[in-house]
Amino acid sequence: MTVFDGDFWKNARLKQGYSQLDIAKKLNYSSAQLISNWERGMCSPPQKNLKALLKIYKISPDTYINEYIANERKRLKKLLKQKSS
Repeated sequence: MTVFDGDFWKNARLKQGYSQLDIAKKLNYSSAQLISNWERGMCSPPQKNLKALLKIYKISPDTYINEYIANERKRLKKLLKQKSS
Protein backbone atom coordinates (compact mmCIF):
# COMPACT_ATOMS: atom_id res chain seq x y z
CA MET A 1 0.00 0.00 0.00
CA THR A 2 1.27 3.44 -0.85
CA VAL A 3 1.25 6.42 1.44
CA PHE A 4 -1.47 8.88 0.49
CA ASP A 5 -0.51 12.50 0.03
CA GLY A 6 -0.10 14.03 3.50
CA ASP A 7 -1.33 17.41 2.32
CA PHE A 8 -4.71 15.85 1.55
CA TRP A 9 -5.19 14.86 5.19
CA LYS A 10 -3.81 18.10 6.59
CA ASN A 11 -6.01 20.25 4.34
CA ALA A 12 -9.09 18.17 5.16
CA ARG A 13 -8.43 18.59 8.90
CA LEU A 14 -7.82 22.32 8.65
CA LYS A 15 -10.93 22.81 6.53
CA GLN A 16 -12.99 21.39 9.40
CA GLY A 17 -11.14 23.51 11.97
CA TYR A 18 -9.70 20.60 13.96
CA SER A 19 -6.32 20.26 15.59
CA GLN A 20 -4.32 17.07 15.27
CA LEU A 21 -5.16 16.34 18.91
CA ASP A 22 -8.90 16.77 18.18
CA ILE A 23 -8.67 14.10 15.49
CA ALA A 24 -6.62 11.82 17.72
CA LYS A 25 -9.26 12.04 20.44
CA LYS A 26 -12.10 11.39 17.98
CA LEU A 27 -10.30 8.22 16.85
CA ASN A 28 -9.43 7.19 20.42
CA TYR A 29 -5.68 7.66 20.06
CA SER A 30 -3.67 8.71 23.10
CA SER A 31 -1.61 11.28 21.19
CA ALA A 32 -1.61 13.27 17.95
CA GLN A 33 1.65 11.72 16.71
CA LEU A 34 -0.06 9.32 14.31
CA ILE A 35 -2.10 12.13 12.76
CA SER A 36 1.12 14.12 12.36
CA ASN A 37 2.71 11.13 10.62
CA TRP A 38 -0.18 10.94 8.13
CA GLU A 39 0.11 14.62 7.37
CA ARG A 40 3.86 14.39 6.82
CA GLY A 41 3.36 11.46 4.44
CA MET A 42 5.19 9.00 6.66
CA CYS A 43 2.28 6.56 6.73
CA SER A 44 -1.38 6.26 5.80
CA PRO A 45 -4.32 6.12 8.18
CA PRO A 46 -5.22 2.56 9.17
CA GLN A 47 -7.89 1.13 6.90
CA LYS A 48 -10.02 0.26 9.92
CA ASN A 49 -10.36 4.00 10.69
CA LEU A 50 -10.79 5.26 7.15
CA LYS A 51 -14.60 5.37 7.19
CA ALA A 52 -14.64 7.26 10.50
CA LEU A 53 -11.95 9.66 9.30
CA LEU A 54 -13.86 10.48 6.12
CA LYS A 55 -16.98 11.13 8.21
CA ILE A 56 -15.07 13.44 10.58
CA TYR A 57 -13.59 15.35 7.64
CA LYS A 58 -16.93 15.36 5.76
CA ILE A 59 -15.38 13.76 2.68
CA SER A 60 -17.45 11.44 0.53
CA PRO A 61 -16.02 8.03 -0.32
CA ASP A 62 -16.11 8.96 -4.02
CA THR A 63 -14.09 12.13 -3.41
CA TYR A 64 -11.53 10.16 -1.42
CA ILE A 65 -11.28 7.47 -4.09
CA ASN A 66 -10.83 10.04 -6.86
CA GLU A 67 -8.13 11.88 -4.89
CA TYR A 68 -6.38 8.61 -4.08
CA ILE A 69 -6.37 7.53 -7.73
CA ALA A 70 -5.12 10.93 -8.92
CA ASN A 71 -2.32 10.85 -6.34
CA GLU A 72 -1.36 7.30 -7.28
CA ARG A 73 -1.38 8.16 -10.99
CA LYS A 74 0.95 11.12 -10.34
CA ARG A 75 3.28 8.97 -8.22
CA LEU A 76 3.47 6.20 -10.82
CA LYS A 77 4.08 8.60 -13.72
CA LYS A 78 6.97 10.13 -11.79
CA LEU A 79 8.35 6.70 -10.97
CA LEU A 80 8.13 5.49 -14.57
CA LYS A 81 9.82 8.60 -15.92
CA GLN A 82 12.92 8.03 -13.78
CA LYS A 83 15.92 6.76 -15.69
CA SER A 84 17.04 3.29 -14.74
CA SER A 85 20.59 2.95 -13.54
